[in-house]
Amino acid sequence: MKRKKLLEMGTMEATDEAMQSAAMDVPRNHKFYLEKDVYEHGTHVCVRVEGDLMAVSLFYTENMRLGARKPAFTIFIDRAKEEFLTYDFQHEKWREAALDRIDQPASAFYSGIHIPGPDRGEIRGFLNVEDGELGDVRNYQHQIRRNQLLERHRRETDPWDRIMEDVPPCPKDWEHWIAKSAITSHFIFYRYRKHVKEGYCSWCEKQVPITAPRHNKEGRCPRCRHKILYKAIGRAGNLWTEKENAYLLQPLGDGMVIREFRVCAHYEKGDYKKQEYEVSEIRRVILDEKLQAQVFYYGLYKQQYHRWIQYTGKWSYQQFSPYYFYFDGRVYRRTLPSLNRKVLKTTGLYEILKEIETIDPEIYLAYRKQYPYIEQIAKAGLGKLAHELIRTGAVLEMRDERELGKALGIDGQRLNRLRENKGGRRYLEWLRFEKMQEKNIPDQLLQWFIEREISPLEVAFITEKMHIQQIQNYLIRQNRVTGKDYKYLLTTWRDYLSMAELLGFDTGDAIVFRTRKLLQRHQEMVKLTEKKNLENQVKDLEAKFPDVKSVYQEIRSKYEYLEDDEYAVLVPSGIWEIVDEGRSQHHCVASEERYYDRISRQESYIFFLRKKKDMAKHYYTLEVEPGGTVRQKRTEYDRQKKDMKDIEKFLKQWQDVIHKRLSEKDCTLAVNSKEKRNQDLAEMRKNRVVIRGGDYAGKMLADVLQKDLLETQNPQTGNAA
Repeated sequence: MKRKKLLEMGTMEATDEAMQSAAMDVPRNHKFYLEKDVYEHGTHVCVRVEGDLMAVSLFYTENMRLGARKPAFTIFIDRAKEEFLTYDFQHEKWREAALDRIDQPASAFYSGIHIPGPDRGEIRGFLNVEDGELGDVRNYQHQIRRNQLLERHRRETDPWDRIMEDVPPCPKDWEHWIAKSAITSHFIFYRYRKHVKEGYCSWCEKQVPITAPRHNKEGRCPRCRHKILYKAIGRAGNLWTEKENAYLLQPLGDGMVIREFRVCAHYEKGDYKKQEYEVSEIRRVILDEKLQAQVFYYGLYKQQYHRWIQYTGKWSYQQFSPYYFYFDGRVYRRTLPSLNRKVLKTTGLYEILKEIETIDPEIYLAYRKQYPYIEQIAKAGLGKLAHELIRTGAVLEMRDERELGKALGIDGQRLNRLRENKGGRRYLEWLRFEKMQEKNIPDQLLQWFIEREISPLEVAFITEKMHIQQIQNYLIRQNRVTGKDYKYLLTTWRDYLSMAELLGFDTGDAIVFRTRKLLQRHQEMVKLTEKKNLENQVKDLEAKFPDVKSVYQEIRSKYEYLEDDEYAVLVPSGIWEIVDEGRSQHHCVASEERYYDRISRQESYIFFLRKKKDMAKHYYTLEVEPGGTVRQKRTEYDRQKKDMKDIEKFLKQWQDVIHKRLSEKDCTLAVNSKEKRNQDLAEMRKNRVVIRGGDYAGKMLADVLQKDLLETQNPQTGNAA
């Protein structure tokens, strides 16, 4: 649209009649929005048509009452080109916004619109509408925008649609195959009554004889032999089967298309013979003769409408990755022979589908592209092994050998065993183990370990000492005695022998490695190991802080307190007791060296708070300054219990007692300790040190320590120590 020509057409003035009407239109409060001024007609419309062009000018009453004759906006519509523009006279700007997106006064928004009869007729004739309202202009603009959007979409979607047009229709027996093969959940419906002898099989679609059915009991149809689930009429309600995947592979040009469907069946309450099937195609993978893939999915396009959309992301699960999605499903078989003569000939997909019922063909082909050996495995009749590999995304270690048996790390005879026993990865691992050991293991014994998901690696710790048959017998006995599962027993056995070896036991002695009471011996080794670790830790700490023992010998008489009837404060004799305390209470006193450094410098001491009725039991751990101020008082996992008020009452009593015992040196140490404590708290606040775990997670460490303080009065100065 030529804008100069449009302005000449659209610059019109309000008529005298419209100006007079606006002058007489007195504003009044809106019925619901009282603060808004409204008019009988807040907008006056004037229309001019010239061929395929229409100009719609908007005059606002509040402007006209001030003498304005020019329009506020003029909307231009080109019917031939399906375009529109708006000119803003106030700002002298062109706008591309639709009518409902241009700024208009509030009074116009809440008021009526006046369109003279002739102008209304111009709108009706130009837009071919019935009413000739301003809303018709807006709707026409929206339709233009929708058409423009669709045109932009088509530039992207037309190439997709041309590909989709070549996809052949589904086979004639497709729906029958869905009902009988793709959907694997089938039922026998029967009326709940005594001695019922007949039910309706959803697969046979016939009445069949039944014996002793029970609601939700699994069984087989006596006529078709399919697996079924018994459903009592009256209890089943509206029944939906689980959604399953189904695949249809069809030729497409020189390549093929993999079509993925989601299918299920619905049985209406009261009429279970009338089955309805839901079949939704959700994905199409177009493959050329070299198996290069284009992926399409059915979804919401641009938040507008549902259609086939090409997946253009950086990664799709048709490209094999250890982090892919795998959707097993039944595959329609009748199209496979012809495909196998061309595009599937070098894949092994046709062969693997002879051995397994469900697969994700797309993932199989993606795996084949990255790991070509899967074709050889599938064609060798090792369907279960191939299936396990693609389902888990596992990579098989293959040797550079021409013969498959040798490439798999076994030999021809063991390859036959793998094939005959329909072995998977676990079976192959055991065959490799057998070959390495050069000892034949009966298939029955291999199956026993495989059924319990035990790999050769898990028994490797004991195979030098015991034959595989002896290992099985030992595990069976231990399972019978303890009731623990075999995987747990293996882990316990391995840990037990590992600890025994570290502690210097002769693990080559059958009395040790084949102990009769495995769980008991394991617990004994745990305790011995903990003691050994404790000894090593204490030894290291004593070497770093040799003064700790002498410090405690010096201060014991001043701080130990046993005179109370309920509580006592104990002074440890050295590092061993402190580490044992920390481990038992599961807090940092056991491992943090800063506490032992403070004890050496006599900045603070670690004491133990006990209950008099059970002095041997760990209760609270105290960090105390030389003047008696308690920095910390913590029980298990750095917590405090509900009796903290009683504890603090006792500690104040204890502080009063020890004041009389302190020397001038202790008071000097107390002053220095307080000064160092305040410096540490200030540094923590400056660095915003936050507690990361436990009951105080997320809180400032300095705030928690400050709150935990139980200060005392210095006996010589009278000030807080």
